[in-house]
Amino acid sequence: MFLYLVQHADAKKEEEDPSRSLSEKGIQDIARIAALLLCGNSEKNIVAFRMAGVVCLKRDDAGVWSLQWMLTPEIVLGEKGIGYSCDSL
Repeated sequence: MFLYLVQHADAKKEEEDPSRSLSEKGIQDIARIAALLLCGNSEKNIVAFRMAGVVCLKRDDAGVWSLQWMLTPEIVLGEKGIGYSCDSL
């Protein structure tokens, strides 16, 4: 079984932004879930989630979870956040 964990931002308070767009603050529970599944301890810092990051975990037939891959905005957009052209790859 595969489990995909995605960190997104918290919505802003309605008083601050009536449209409730996303803030810069991420949801930290996702890192605790990953740590609990991977090592049985939700307090360990196993996966350093990034805003808009995606992690793929896999559970084998014995019920053991492992990290398969992690994707961050920097990987997709490049460190400057402008993406890649075919010439730069």
